[in-house]
Amino acid sequence: MGIGNISKFIATLGPVGYLPASGTAASAIVFFLLFFIQSFLTPISYSLLILISCIVAWLAVSYYQKGDVSEIVIDEYLGALVSMFLMPANWYIFLVGFALFRVLDIYKPFLIGYCEKIPGATGILLDDIVAGLVTNLTLHIGIAFFFVQ
Repeated sequence: MGIGNISKFIATLGPVGYLPASGTAASAIVFFLLFFIQSFLTPISYSLLILISCIVAWLAVSYYQKGDVSEIVIDEYLGALVSMFLMPANWYIFLVGFALFRVLDIYKPFLIGYCEKIPGATGILLDDIVAGLVTNLTLHIGIAFFFVQ
């Protein structure tokens, strides 16, 4: 297996990038898995996971890149990771986070759309990372208002 095949496998998350509605499928899978593993991650290990994932994703997409084609779904993985950083393991919060992230990723309002226009792997990944940041911030604000006792 050469570097081209490895970068393609990483960029597409294996077969996930070839599923119908691949971005939504990738996001759903990551949100689902995160719900179960997040409680085992400390803030430091979660931060390291995000950092290492960003580096690996950027390298994979840079090597594989054919533009922001639908089979590249590693960006949805990164956006989901960022979306749920420091979130409590609560199904309602994860479902709202998933829905909000997908809406932001699809419609790309504000800065998110600008980020997508940055050329290369940086633009492909950055719009989802920023959508994840906006999702995360929105969820934290919502939790502060609605779940504080």
